[in-house]
Amino acid sequence: MIPRIKFPLVALFALLLTACGGGNGNTDYFALQIKPTGSGSSGFAGMHAVAETPEGGMILAGRRSGDLWAMKFSPEGNLLWENTYLKTFFVYKGIFPLDDGGFAAIGMHEGSAFYLALESNGSVRFLKTYPGLFYEEVSRASNGFYMMGGVDFGGAGLVHIDDAGNVLFASEFTNLDTITRTLELPNGELFVVGEKGNPYSDDGRVDLGLLRVSAQGDLLDSRVIGRDRMVFDADGLHLNADQQIVMAGDMEHGFGTPEAVLVEPFRLVINSNLDVLSASTYRFFKESRAFDILPTNDGGSLMLIELGEIDSQHTALHPTLVKLDAAGAMQWKKRYQFPDSKKTAGWQLLQTSMGYLFAGLGYEAYDYFGFAISTDFSGVIVDSDLSVVDVSFGTRSSLSLTTYNNPVEGLPLTMEPIVHQNPIPVATNSQLTRY
Repeated sequence: MIPRIKFPLVALFALLLTACGGGNGNTDYFALQIKPTGSGSSGFAGMHAVAETPEGGMILAGRRSGDLWAMKFSPEGNLLWENTYLKTFFVYKGIFPLDDGGFAAIGMHEGSAFYLALESNGSVRFLKTYPGLFYEEVSRASNGFYMMGGVDFGGAGLVHIDDAGNVLFASEFTNLDTITRTLELPNGELFVVGEKGNPYSDDGRVDLGLLRVSAQGDLLDSRVIGRDRMVFDADGLHLNADQQIVMAGDMEHGFGTPEAVLVEPFRLVINSNLDVLSASTYRFFKESRAFDILPTNDGGSLMLIELGEIDSQHTALHPTLVKLDAAGAMQWKKRYQFPDSKKTAGWQLLQTSMGYLFAGLGYEAYDYFGFAISTDFSGVIVDSDLSVVDVSFGTRSSLSLTTYNNPVEGLPLTMEPIVHQNPIPVATNSQLTRY
């Protein structure tokens, strides 16, 4: 489920105007750029995940110079704490509040999936690793979390853990290379998306594996879809009003041949029998990638994509919100750009009581920075110094797919977490600028 921030964002970051010297008086919506200061301030620093805290504030998680980086804000906008922890590769969409006031940070660490449990003040509760699972992403379960990825020696892995990090089930799916997305269905089953193929092979093809999995991790049904010379990547799932699965992602034409490369977001509507009911693709410039999708209150969807400015300069990419109606037609499109940034990508999109919130990372002057952006329900940031541009172009067309039913086999995956001694947090400090 998409978490909803229950507090009015009028309060959030209100104090940052004074503390950071940015902004122009408006506190309803914000664009916050996060740069580390002090030693080790240069290099890679970005945010991959965002969540509401139990108190009504916000927690961000990402990576700073190779370390897991987490920051917590109060509902009034005060930076309560920030720390770096263990070495990590990524924590895509991997920060969650726990019922007891703590937080779960889930990602990839030294070849294994990890679960780092934090207290509300940022201190470490425990660290568990899961050797054999090459983490791709995580989603919240009604009981715990679903960790996804690949497994040792080939195959795709799906691991269900509870809030304490105990393994409830661990399943391997042969004939797929990785698991990338999961969605709990109303009947208790799981809709699972995997990938099959190698973009560097002769046919330059990566297909999507659609799986129906029981609540115990057993494979119930499978189907694989794709197209020749296409690399498919699924980036988000939600249920529509008819309890059908809406999937967003991007597809890359002609992988490995730069003159032919074209990257486009796509949207699929799929029923519980794994039938594709409709398929659309959205073309802007030569390169535009999807990162997340969520349902909107009117029965439509909102996609977070990365969009280039001009066709001949598709390295200049910026996060863009694309509003779709229930049939998948585009209703509005807004692109966001920080001053002097060469590239920004939003990773995770949430709905708040006042609009939308997303976090990501950007590239500026040879360094990466983290950011969080809040908008109203029309994608507007009132009186912001951030560049918010209405995107007038973009076309939608039907997408033809090839379906084949080579069976995917489900196997038990032996997995026990290894509990490590608590990593020692390293206190950091950052410069936060509100635009």
